[in-house]
Amino acid sequence: MNSRYKQPLWVVGDIHGNFSKMKRLLQDAGLINDSLRWSGGDARLWFIGDFFDRGPDGISCLALAMKLQDEAAASGGSVNSLIGNHEVGILSATRFPKNEKLVQAWGRNGGMPDEREKLTPDMIDWMLYLPLVVQVEDYLLIHADAGFYPLFGATREAVNSNFSAAIQSKDDSAYEYVIDVFSEHKAFFKGQDSGIARAEYLMQLYGGKQIVHGHTPIHHMTEQSPDSVSEPFIYARDLCINVDGSMYSGGQGFAYQLG
Repeated sequence: MNSRYKQPLWVVGDIHGNFSKMKRLLQDAGLINDSLRWSGGDARLWFIGDFFDRGPDGISCLALAMKLQDEAAASGGSVNSLIGNHEVGILSATRFPKNEKLVQAWGRNGGMPDEREKLTPDMIDWMLYLPLVVQVEDYLLIHADAGFYPLFGATREAVNSNFSAAIQSKDDSAYEYVIDVFSEHKAFFKGQDSGIARAEYLMQLYGGKQIVHGHTPIHHMTEQSPDSVSEPFIYARDLCINVDGSMYSGGQGFAYQLG
């Protein structure tokens, strides 16, 4: 795919612990080599969140993303990530292990019992400062196809600041609130006109001409088999691009070049 951007812009949706699939799709895109080192030059790569849960090795997925961030910067490129609800989930269960509500919610959502113990302090700190919403070129990048973002502010800066404050808080009720509002799906897909209006409203607040998100596996929207998902689902009059490649349900996932 040819891009109108001088620096190629790539996005990868919800990986959910599927480390082997993550390696393959980054290699297929030319972003890493066989030694798992950055080979994308000045390309920009954004992960849309949800490294963890439902798959066997979220720790390795996160560790690779963190490593690539340093390597890409040294090559004039960049690797960044949004925070997904499954990052919030493992943080909640790790930071508040005595809160049974949070620990049980994490488990119900596919939490892998050993991964809390494998998280390093550096990994926790990295996740605690991930943004919730960003604009890159003409794209508004968010993890969830949900309408809760204005609850945290009317600008991108306010949203990210207020959300970070919530998950850095020592108050476990802040996590209960975040996990609750993060549970919405298909906000831009429900009722064509109302879904479009919600997408347009978010872009009026936060910028961008198209929303890029994950969160809802593509096959839940298209009713195709997960293993046949190989490209984004573009919908809501082309305002929304879903890049959740249904990896935890059997899909192979993909890296998608924007522009």
